[in-house]
Amino acid sequence: MQRDTRRFVVLGAVAVAVTAVVLGAIWLAWQGDDAQQFAALNHGQDLLQQRRFRQCADEMEKTVQRWPDSVAAHYLLGRACWGQDRRASLSVNRAIEAFARAAELDPAAADPISARALEQLAFACVHHERLTEAADAFQKLLQGDIDADRRRKFQGQIDEIDLDQGVYQRKPDDRVNERGEVIQFAPPGNMQTNQWYEKARHTNDPAKWLRWYTLATQSDQAYSRARFNIGHALYWLGRYEEATVHLTQAQQMAGAKDPVGQRVLKLAHIYQVACWTQLNDLDRAQRHADAATALPGAPNLEAVHRLRLRIAQGRSDEAVPELENWLDGDPDNPELMAVLAFGYAGMERYRDAAAMMTEAIDAVPPDYLVLRAVIDSWRNTRDEWRQRDGS
Repeated sequence: MQRDTRRFVVLGAVAVAVTAVVLGAIWLAWQGDDAQQFAALNHGQDLLQQRRFRQCADEMEKTVQRWPDSVAAHYLLGRACWGQDRRASLSVNRAIEAFARAAELDPAAADPISARALEQLAFACVHHERLTEAADAFQKLLQGDIDADRRRKFQGQIDEIDLDQGVYQRKPDDRVNERGEVIQFAPPGNMQTNQWYEKARHTNDPAKWLRWYTLATQSDQAYSRARFNIGHALYWLGRYEEATVHLTQAQQMAGAKDPVGQRVLKLAHIYQVACWTQLNDLDRAQRHADAATALPGAPNLEAVHRLRLRIAQGRSDEAVPELENWLDGDPDNPELMAVLAFGYAGMERYRDAAAMMTEAIDAVPPDYLVLRAVIDSWRNTRDEWRQRDGS
């Protein structure tokens, strides 16, 4: 069990490892500097490695108040509040402020931490509809001493922002549809996309996802990933039966032999599991779970919905220990908390279920619109459990 659980936090561990290497290099250069500041930063790094993001954010808020010119403290605060390695971050807006301050303290980005903060600032902005700030940050990154792969990556992000905003300058080898709209970047980007797809990618609002991905499929009817993303948006909006229609279409469109097609197939099967579990068609959910297992990738996401299905099948006694073990290694994850709450309810531990669901609700960030879409349902379910418990 323990060996299996470690894979759930590997992505976060990789991201934190970068922080550890960067901070370690700086710390070794400190000689005679404030030992208390060193201890505070070291403690913050430890909390980040343990994925105790709320506690880390609280500690780093105190640290930046005491040492407002510490690039490392602002960077760690930003990492505590937001990360690409996790779905529900504490506060993207606070993270952007912290990353921006870290970069501002070293505008030449001579410090490797401030350069890393500038990159995190760019990606936090680009995925949350703050595109002007994102483009400015990517442009600054392009001015630094970076390798060819990172240069292509950052220039690609700028092209995607321009495409979203309708100011992209079309290249001769870009592929277009019959309306003259770009639907695939020329090499080296060579990425299937379009204006509406980029608009959807730059928000975390499921209602906007639905609108923009629908238009993306109208711009490029062969875009299986956009079709999948319509189903994904409908799932988060609680429209499960509609979601399965689009997920099935995405599976029919995806090519099983190429990596992109395989990923679409895998994700579509996982969300089919999620939808059919919610619709209480557990046989169909199990068939998709079996199909998902045969495909590579997305182990964490697959595990969440596999365990939720197991609970719905009346096997909470099997799911709960695994979920508890997993939550020990990822203690601020509201989705895990919610699934564990359902597991407790399946064991008729309604008081534990209600308490855990309250923790899940409290852990949902106010600016994370994906989980905000389901939070009313979580509250209603928690209140039902409280009634059953008599509390």
